[in-house]
Amino acid sequence: MFKSGPATIASHEPRKAGTMNQNEPADLAGTPDERAKRLVELEAEGRTLPATWLRRQLVSSLADWAADETQLDIITEARVDY
Repeated sequence: MFKSGPATIASHEPRKAGTMNQNEPADLAGTPDERAKRLVELEAEGRTLPATWLRRQLVSSLADWAADETQLDIITEARVDY
């Protein structure tokens, strides 16, 4: 999927609560507005967000965006074919 140095992120699935680093907040979920609101809340709390956590959120958001774009393409294509 995405490569950065020696590590790769194989999945955009959120981590299970038991596999998170204690310093990391839970992975973002919900609509883009809900995710953005949570990021503002974390910033207001003065949390320092680890780069690995931020990257995981970015990969998840991009994967969700790509899935949405695919669905829109399918809908558009179905209308053109009809």
